[in-house]
Amino acid sequence: MPRKKVLVVGPVGPTRGGIARHTERILEELLKHVDCEVYSDSKLFPNHLYPGEFQDASWLTTPQAPGLKIRRKRFPKLLLDLLRADLSNCAGALVIWWTAPLAPKFILTQLVLRLRGIKSVAFCHNAEPRSRSIPARLMSLASLSSVGSLLVQTQRDSNFLKNNLSSSKEIRVIGHPAYVPKSTLRNSQLNSRSSVKFLFFGHIRKYKGLETLLDSMQWINDTKTEIRIVGESWSQELTRTVFKAAQQNSEMMSHRLEFITDEEAEDELSAADVVVLPYLSATGSGVLAQAIGLNRPVIVSDIPELSELVRPGIDGWKFEAGNSKSLAETILLAGRAIRQAPMQPWEGNKSVASWERVAEEILGLLDCQH
Repeated sequence: MPRKKVLVVGPVGPTRGGIARHTERILEELLKHVDCEVYSDSKLFPNHLYPGEFQDASWLTTPQAPGLKIRRKRFPKLLLDLLRADLSNCAGALVIWWTAPLAPKFILTQLVLRLRGIKSVAFCHNAEPRSRSIPARLMSLASLSSVGSLLVQTQRDSNFLKNNLSSSKEIRVIGHPAYVPKSTLRNSQLNSRSSVKFLFFGHIRKYKGLETLLDSMQWINDTKTEIRIVGESWSQELTRTVFKAAQQNSEMMSHRLEFITDEEAEDELSAADVVVLPYLSATGSGVLAQAIGLNRPVIVSDIPELSELVRPGIDGWKFEAGNSKSLAETILLAGRAIRQAPMQPWEGNKSVASWERVAEEILGLLDCQH
């Protein structure tokens, strides 16, 4: 009996970024149960809005991914391909949502899927837009109202949709699973140095609260504390802020403001003792998922989307979001704790989801038995 097929509409490599990586990891899990046909827009944004390099996507075109077919074209041609898609053994479509500016493309995609009689499930990153502006909220709701079932990453997003969409809409919550490292897991180098290294990592954007971390250094008078900033910034203002902080705190702080590969990211995370996420808002976090995969303790702001995953003193520590003095005190507390005894974070933490469960939820919503 031929395997069922799921259409997946969303970004994959070589488009880079957390959304593409998340979609690829879902694909890896779905392919254990069904064939997948991917429709990936080759031009999501203009270059001036989405500059930089492409990420490695070699696994997508290797024999290690049987049952996978990828169509990567500009959106109009992609839509025509969807109109002509072979629907034999097709269980339905998984459509990825993450930002309001792509609402017109999302709605057109849904119209085509509905025209073809294809059942759809949306995996939602940022169902409630971070800006929370009225136009962005309306575009998000207009887009997601066209989908049969929805998967979101936080209870907050679930409440937002339930309060604004039809009560008949099925909405399920599943968090961001951990990313298992590609390379051999390495311990931090704390035993070979006296300082504790705190890492802020990822695409640098305003909502991630980097300024709170930089401001916290004025209260950290500790020669055994290292703070490292790694990631790409498209904001000249934030870049200048990092450079200024580095000049003022040259003995404590180092930085690398550029796009880095997944392998380089693992090197940076492996060399860190603690990963710092001073976010002002969030849904799922790929950085937190990487920290979990590498068994690194974290410092997170007390926003529910992050702090609910962390068991204080076991997986890491929490501080008051936006409060740089509270963060400084937490960094000093974490440094003392790590120097006193090794930690085994994330062991037995049942709040962390699995990629297997994500695939099961998608297939379940598509009524696809496997």
